[in-house]
Amino acid sequence: MLLAGPAFLILFWQPMTTLVRDWWTEADAAHGLLLFPLAIYLMWRRGRVKDPRPQPVLGLTVLAASVGLRCLSGLAAELFTMRLSMLGALAGLTIFWLGFRQLVHWWLPVLL
Repeated sequence: MLLAGPAFLILFWQPMTTLVRDWWTEADAAHGLLLFPLAIYLMWRRGRVKDPRPQPVLGLTVLAASVGLRCLSGLAAELFTMRLSMLGALAGLTIFWLGFRQLVHWWLPVLL
């Protein structure tokens, strides 16, 4: 966990900052300023599954695919795909530590 957090921030810093900048400056994307905190709140309210079963192989597979997508989209300077890879990486880390059931348990915040 101590390595994954800083590595995530380093790898996904550009997509995160451009996403927040778009939320703040573009009227068509301003709903993100409301939906992101709402999604975090819903995750917190929903809580964790009672018996988490980490799935490291599946989590690392999803994470590796997301990092590969991030690298390819960075070469193409494609923001949507970079942001999508950020969500995939978060899903991969969740599966790695808590299992796929936790991701399904948080289905609404994940969709938001």
